[in-house]
Amino acid sequence: MNMTQMTDLGPPLEEREIEAFEKQIGYGLSKEYRNFLLATNGGDPEDAGHFFVREALRQPNVWTRVRFFYGLRRTDVECWTLKGTLETLWSGEELLAKGLLPVATDDFGNQICLCLKGEVGSVQFWIHDRDVPNERLAGSFEEFFEGLKYKSEAKGT
Repeated sequence: MNMTQMTDLGPPLEEREIEAFEKQIGYGLSKEYRNFLLATNGGDPEDAGHFFVREALRQPNVWTRVRFFYGLRRTDVECWTLKGTLETLWSGEELLAKGLLPVATDDFGNQICLCLKGEVGSVQFWIHDRDVPNERLAGSFEEFFEGLKYKSEAKGT
């Protein structure tokens, strides 16, 4: 997937807005994620969305759809922002305290998180309604984003 396949992008950002957000949460963001925010400010994967294999399941035909990538600022829905998500997600503060920043959601409210401490820059899948360990999805945001498959490419969807 590439960024030109994103729709419903947020308004353009400036570097200073990202720096202010980093200061607010107390963590720096990876360069590749910063570049994603500057290019898209979040948004919706094209059409029916894009899918990823949940690595922990180790089953080639089990796919999950990315519903939306959060941005820093929106003119329409505040809860679709990084800050809004942290504030409205019942365990947003808990996730941030663990060094996890929700950067996207699936259709069921589970969160795709960027690791801000520990395995910094990696991407994990947090299931919101089960007390199970997070699933590691990729070693970096870029690896995760580039590994997304369009519906027709995802077997079993």
